[in-house]
Amino acid sequence: MLGFRMPAAGYQLQYLNYPLWILIFFVIFQFSIELILELHGCMYYRRNKNKRRDFENQVQNYHAAIRLGGGPKSRPLEPEPSGRMFKYFIIGLHATVCAIVAVILVIIIAVN
Repeated sequence: MLGFRMPAAGYQLQYLNYPLWILIFFVIFQFSIELILELHGCMYYRRNKNKRRDFENQVQNYHAAIRLGGGPKSRPLEPEPSGRMFKYFIIGLHATVCAIVAVILVIIIAVN
């Protein structure tokens, strides 16, 4: 069982197990990021599905117009998924925290 040791409770800082607490923080952070991304995917699934369906219909209409000899028409652009900027931000935050945790753990383990 993990006991929360505090310097104010009579423990010295040199006896605290920093790598263990950093890894516990990282596991909790990893779980929360995974949960946030799953909820985000669930919230935007239907909207992205409808966008994709509309795009496929536009592409079919475009190909039908080309086959019938219609005038030069530009191909419809593929829509950007909804919520992509939030997802990019969360993944960037996750990568940054992973890099920081890795550097801190390497420094702590190298010093000890």
